[in-house]
Amino acid sequence: MAKAKQQAPKKEAAPKAPGTKSDQPPRMQKTYRDTVVQQLTKEFDYGNVMEVPRLDKIVVNIGIGEAKDNDKALDAAVGDVQTITGQKPQLIKAKKSVAAFKLRAGQTVGIKTTLRGRRMWYFLDKLLNIALPRIRDFRGVSPDGFDGRGNYSLGLLGGGFGEEIIDRALEA
Repeated sequence: MAKAKQQAPKKEAAPKAPGTKSDQPPRMQKTYRDTVVQQLTKEFDYGNVMEVPRLDKIVVNIGIGEAKDNDKALDAAVGDVQTITGQKPQLIKAKKSVAAFKLRAGQTVGIKTTLRGRRMWYFLDKLLNIALPRIRDFRGVSPDGFDGRGNYSLGLLGGGFGEEIIDRALEA
């Protein structure tokens, strides 16, 4: 006689840890798809939904002039960008030597990271709803930031995302 296999009771799914991929789309993406696309289609009389402008990527970069002299400044900037964006930045090296700036070809002069998909939408949500409103005397972003090809450039001095970095420094 064959023994019948006893099946163990199924475990309930554990709750997801914060920051993990959820089933719901990011809030900004959902708002864009549900309301903004329809409003732009009506306002500009687009015949097709694919004609509506959309976000492709967000590039976050920092020029680090003092990185040639101070390795700790580079490490701090890498840690800050990693905290803000959620991914490790790429190191940017100098292409040419410039004697006036005491710069050699191949030295690290900056860092950058490219955000796409879910991380891009979460970053945009954090930028528009948390960082920009906290800037003192903020009067909106400049319409002159467009380059004529649909790209927008926004510069922040002193880092608008300082709260996360300051909180992390206080914990350590």
